[in-house]
Amino acid sequence: TVCGSTASILEVFACIHSYMQDTSGDGREGDAADIDSNEASRAVDGAAETVAERPPSPPSPWRLEEHPDAPGEWYYLNEETGETTWE
Repeated sequence: TVCGSTASILEVFACIHSYMQDTSGDGREGDAADIDSNEASRAVDGAAETVAERPPSPPSPWRLEEHPDAPGEWYYLNEETGETTWE
């Protein structure tokens, strides 16, 4: 399962693609299996740095919440009414 913001996922794919291009001429086969866990971790960490930071906190009664299944995706929750919004 791949989860996260679209920008993060695309950045990881771009890092992997770039890595594959860089290693294709060094005697390695350039197969995705050639990427070790440390290299993959660095690609994910690099992509995470491109994700927008936490948005500013809204005025009461609204509260900023990070989506539990999509890190880096934020929404607003009205604590009095239970209403939610992405904007």
